[in-house]
Amino acid sequence: MTVTYDYRAEAQQKQAECMLCALKTELATADCRLYLLVDPVSLPDEVLHPLVSALVALHPIPVRLPHHALAAQSYPWLLPLDMADEAQAALLRLSIDYALKELHPQRLAQGEGRAICGWLTSPYDAATVARQLGETAIQKLPDNSSILLRYYDPAVHSVLWNHVDELQQQRWLGVLSAWVYPCGDGQVVIHKHKSATYPHLTFSLMLGAEDAVLIARTGRINRTLETYRNKNRMSERHDEVSAGEIVKAALERADSQHGFTQEYDQQALALDCLKWHPQLDMHHHMRTLLTREERPDHARYTTCVKQLDDHIRQRMCDELACATPPHPRCAY
Repeated sequence: MTVTYDYRAEAQQKQAECMLCALKTELATADCRLYLLVDPVSLPDEVLHPLVSALVALHPIPVRLPHHALAAQSYPWLLPLDMADEAQAALLRLSIDYALKELHPQRLAQGEGRAICGWLTSPYDAATVARQLGETAIQKLPDNSSILLRYYDPAVHSVLWNHVDELQQQRWLGVLSAWVYPCGDGQVVIHKHKSATYPHLTFSLMLGAEDAVLIARTGRINRTLETYRNKNRMSERHDEVSAGEIVKAALERADSQHGFTQEYDQQALALDCLKWHPQLDMHHHMRTLLTREERPDHARYTTCVKQLDDHIRQRMCDELACATPPHPRCAY
């Protein structure tokens, strides 16, 4: 699928209305409570910033992350929101507006994070929800080491959600009935769930070796997506799900099949796959150019493919689309 969201104020305002409508619909169709989840590390530094002031005034609940190496300052904040309360209803709208503003690819490329993690619904009270969130954030890898899984970060959430299986998704949400957030393209994402009848039975996501590899690669995937959106923010492009799958596969091939270990090279290859064809690098001519025996030592990906003009690349795309290998003697 494709998307044309351009991050301008008019587009943000339209999506803010969609987000608010989706949340109101969710609350109207389920007997549940609404919560706002915030990462304070990514909030503006100004104490008098309207969002910061509104959050602090409502005394957010710290989501304790049960690991000795994590300071309380890094704990996410959980805030119950009652739509009958004027101040809390105003905070909901303020948080939606801010969540969309902080999506701009240029802002994210400068290293600024996303403070608004999402809006959650649950039939359970705040203490139960906070424990679910905090305990689930600390996971064990196959080597028995413990990690902070920042699954509450929307960018990380998006990459991992479509990778984990149904049982892992159920444990991920636990006592929650819905997790709502804007994806990197400003579109409303809603993960619905039948909240656990018996809370806190387990918090383990049973992460395997493949999960661990993807978690380690999540940063590179998201930085590639940010670059892609920034280059194409005024034009039609792959949406977050399809782009994420293309990038994930391209980065893996760049490393395992072509031997590019540097992020610069992996990202350049992935961006070509996004622009031209999801498996552009698997065309026989590309494979020849990228083989370690053919390219100079330490040659960049861009150096290897610099001889390919747009006409040649389009021709390779057409051949890949037809799934008809060209004759070995075909000249490029």
